[in-house]
Amino acid sequence: MKLEVRCLSKSEIPLWDDLVDRSTQGCLFCQSWWIEASCGANFKTLGCLEGGRLVAGIPLHFVRWGPFRVCRMPRLTQSWGPVLEPMEGRQYAKASREIELLTALAERLRHLSVFFQCFHHSLPNWLPFYWTGFRQSTVFTYILDDIADDNVLWSGFRKSIRWDIRRAERSGITVSRTEPQTVLLLTDKTLARQGTKRRFREDLLFSLVKAARERGAGDCYAAFDADGRPHVADFVAWDRKYVYPLVGGRNPEIGNSGANALLVWWEIQLARERGLAFDFEGSNIRGVEHFFRGFGARLQPFNKIVKAPVWAYAPLMLGGKL
Repeated sequence: MKLEVRCLSKSEIPLWDDLVDRSTQGCLFCQSWWIEASCGANFKTLGCLEGGRLVAGIPLHFVRWGPFRVCRMPRLTQSWGPVLEPMEGRQYAKASREIELLTALAERLRHLSVFFQCFHHSLPNWLPFYWTGFRQSTVFTYILDDIADDNVLWSGFRKSIRWDIRRAERSGITVSRTEPQTVLLLTDKTLARQGTKRRFREDLLFSLVKAARERGAGDCYAAFDADGRPHVADFVAWDRKYVYPLVGGRNPEIGNSGANALLVWWEIQLARERGLAFDFEGSNIRGVEHFFRGFGARLQPFNKIVKAPVWAYAPLMLGGKL
């Protein structure tokens, strides 16, 4: 049966959400409510239909960069990429079907002058995009899969991580719910110390937190001392598979109290209580990567896919800064 590739209408969004729920690539960031909260009206959902049934698709977000129209992921979104229906049959049949669906999407997207997305780690295949002129680089995250046993989990932590957690607990630091303003405050302080600025707007964080809270899919948490001072804060969201710490920062005026490790430990326990794995979201900053690695998580590669002219290719590959 011939594949029809076109943008979905608003009335077809339930078909998209159903595909996301069934797909291995379906994650928090592909759910329609997340896309709407993060993109506003500047998005389309490209669907691949077969006999009226949605079998694959990819979300698209468009922004202006000077005179150019750029297709890229929104801020605070870890991965998008193709979402495919579950494959059935023998390995050859499943691989052929995967190539067919990816080729249909890649052929439709090849006309875009600037494209940037990170594909979900469950989809290592990007060959049809390579064949149609896209490029790839590998990025990484850390994932804790088996967190059911606290003792096994704790023993896998680096000694300095365990020490920081105990030190924070002894000093009376506790974790509780907070507001996105706290996350913004500590994020800005952290970035100022690093000599950089925040690359997302305040209203984006407020929109995502509001949408996540309404659906019981995320909230903001902070580690406070006995005087009520926030040492570190995160916006954390989750889907049916993973808990993700999406954005956060610590107060550099207080120094290292161990609160950072305590907050992550608390978030990991949140994931365990929900029967989920924990995705650290990764970082290119060496110090942050070292900290994440200390929790005994496994390194998970995934693909960054780019199509761009020379002037845009370098910044996209270095961090998607367009």
